[in-house]
Amino acid sequence: MQRKSSGGGGGGSGMCDLPMDCIACIASLTSPGDACRLAAAAAALRPVADSDDVWGSFLPPEWAGDGDALDGKPGGREGESKKEMFLRLCDLPVLLDGGKLFIKALEQYI
Repeated sequence: MQRKSSGGGGGGSGMCDLPMDCIACIASLTSPGDACRLAAAAAALRPVADSDDVWGSFLPPEWAGDGDALDGKPGGREGESKKEMFLRLCDLPVLLDGGKLFIKALEQYI
């Protein structure tokens, strides 16, 4: 008895057959770790999984739009993607109470 192949070379439809904007919407509803796994799963999916549309959904709302943080201070660096901004924010602690308290944000997502 032979097993039918699911995916791969079986001629069936796969995730890569979906429109890229649909894949971006799905990826933006997951987690940063899932977006990284999606990028690693198939070379054809990497551009959409690494897109600013996907990574902007993981940033705080005040940073996700055009890169401006609170008080009009720039949040992003020139030429920095939303993914790069997210990873930079994960590496930098958030200082509170005059620098006496800090929180390392978003660590569980990567």
